[in-house]
Amino acid sequence: MAMTTNSGQLQANGYDQLGQLMEQYGDNEQIAAVITGALVDGALTNLNMGTNLQFESGMAELQMQLTSQLEELKTANQIELIGAEGEMAKELLGVQGEIDYNKLAIEGANQINLSNVNSSNKINELGVQGDINKVLNEQKGRLDRELAVTKGEQDRETWQTRGDEDRKTWETRGDEERKTVGVKGQEQRKTDTNKIQLTGKEELKQIAATGDEKLKQIGATGDETRKTDANKTDQEIRLRTDARGQAKKKGATFFG
Repeated sequence: MAMTTNSGQLQANGYDQLGQLMEQYGDNEQIAAVITGALVDGALTNLNMGTNLQFESGMAELQMQLTSQLEELKTANQIELIGAEGEMAKELLGVQGEIDYNKLAIEGANQINLSNVNSSNKINELGVQGDINKVLNEQKGRLDRELAVTKGEQDRETWQTRGDEDRKTWETRGDEERKTVGVKGQEQRKTDTNKIQLTGKEELKQIAATGDEKLKQIGATGDETRKTDANKTDQEIRLRTDARGQAKKKGATFFG
């Protein structure tokens, strides 16, 4: 069962209601006329809509066919155009290749000719430059030898002059140093003599003073020693006297 759209459902409901009204009020001429007019209008409307739909469907189908034919024609034309462009490009590339090849050949020949000319010019330049360098080297060698001779002479004169000046300087320095050493020796001898004399006098004074002190010490020591010996002698004499006295007393007592 086909599905009914909203518009179709409304249209079906409208026809059903008109049919019911016709059954109910069919005896009334006015109502019947109105219902009949409505049914006729609906039928005419459907007829017109169907006709329009068929027309539009036909026009759409025709337009689709025309569009398809135009697209097919356009595609064919584009294919032919692409093929023609490819052929033209191929021919152009061939012509361009031949032109480039000829151009490269011409440029190569020109480069070869230019290289040959440059090589010849370079060889000539090198030959001329070699001759110039040879002359310059000869002149430089001659100048170097002359400068070496001149420099040798100047060096010998310089060393000779320097040697003379050095000998004079050393002779003068030797004389001055001998004079200085002589004067220094004289002054040193005078200083040493004075120092020895002063040192001898001071040592004699110190020896004399030391001798006096030692004599004083020896004298004082002799006095003390004599006093000590005298006292010791007196004491020994007293002890001996006392011992003899005691011995006599004891002997007398013993012998009764």
